[in-house]
Amino acid sequence: MYNQNIRFGSPYSIAVFNFDVNDLKYINDHYGHEYGDKLIINAAKSVSAICGKNVYGYRMDGDEFLATAFNISNEEAEIILIKWQSALAEINAESTDVFVSVSCGMVYGSGNYDLRRSR
Repeated sequence: MYNQNIRFGSPYSIAVFNFDVNDLKYINDHYGHEYGDKLIINAAKSVSAICGKNVYGYRMDGDEFLATAFNISNEEAEIILIKWQSALAEINAESTDVFVSVSCGMVYGSGNYDLRRSR
């Protein structure tokens, strides 16, 4: 999902989406890590579904994912969120053995940002 060669420069807007798989510890403890791994894979697929032009997805930790979107409007950020919800619903509908529940928070900001890496 992440391309290390990306240079963000100075975008005019940023949307950040934070995803967390719900109840993963409980599921791992009661149904096994193989089942939990399937939840993480399906959550990753849902995040990957929104990646594209100016939208980048990352796995942050065991059950936490992040997506960033640059140079988009607040309305476009909301559309990305809806697209993700639809992708997750489709993944769950197609899955015969797991149902993944994921919480998502989103924040949007516009202004002057300088995200160039320090040297």
